[in-house]
Amino acid sequence: MMPQMETLTEEKADIIRDGLDALASISESCHAVSTKRRFETFAQDHSIPFFDREFFDRKEDFFFEDKRFQVVGEFRQHGYGAWHIGSRISDLKKQGREILIIDVCRNRRFLLAEVQDET
Repeated sequence: MMPQMETLTEEKADIIRDGLDALASISESCHAVSTKRRFETFAQDHSIPFFDREFFDRKEDFFFEDKRFQVVGEFRQHGYGAWHIGSRISDLKKQGREILIIDVCRNRRFLLAEVQDET
C-alpha cells in the first residue's frame, strides 16, 4: 500500500503545482496596463514603438520608418489588461503587420498597424 500512497501524493502535488502555474499565468496576463507608465513598460517589454503626443488625429495616417500606419484600436484607462492588448497585437503580427502605440492626453492610447499594399 505504501507505493500507491506515494503515487497519489505525487499526483496531487503535480495537480496543485499545475493549478498554481495556471493561476499565475492568468494573473500575469490580466495585469492592468491602464496607466501611461504601464503602457510604456508594456510596449518596451514587447519591443513595440511607443510615442507620446499632445494631440493625435485618429483619422490621419501615421508614418514611422518610411511605413504607413493606421489606427486599428483605441485603449482607454478602464478595463484593458495586457491580455486584451496582447491578443489584438498577436492577431496583427500573425498577419505580418508591424504595430506601434501612441499615447495621447486623457488616458487615450491608440494601437496602430502597418498598412500593407494589396498587390
